[in-house]
Amino acid sequence: MKFARYLEDVQASEWKKAYIDYRGLKKQIREIKVEQGGILSPVIVIGFDSSEDTPNDSSENKEPEANSNRKFSMLSVAGSMMAPSPSLSQLLQQLSPAQRKFFKLLDADLERVESFFLEREKEAEERHDKLREQLDELVAHRQRIY
Repeated sequence: MKFARYLEDVQASEWKKAYIDYRGLKKQIREIKVEQGGILSPVIVIGFDSSEDTPNDSSENKEPEANSNRKFSMLSVAGSMMAPSPSLSQLLQQLSPAQRKFFKLLDADLERVESFFLEREKEAEERHDKLREQLDELVAHRQRIY
């Protein structure tokens, strides 16, 4: 079974908006592959440090922000050579328009997923607080009766 179909089949309907757009991202990867003549050049980005990043606005037309605080270590799988850690702006300059579009779509998906789960977490914390209050009231009531 294809993964996209499997993902659709196992999605919780109430959480549907929280899933990544797998088909859309896969389509963008196909566009990158076509742009590169049918061959994807594998590059792994390792050692991403976003600890000093500032949040950015994720509007539909905005390019990924070139924050100079972001550092990457790149390992070219094909050549097996380590390069010095370039900044995000340096990496973005090396990407094709299709690759930048992919990362823009991926960032938007990740932000949507994160905000969805932050909302669920907030709801769970609020429910926990209400349940804690109810439990405290029941304990106090029981102590008064017994």
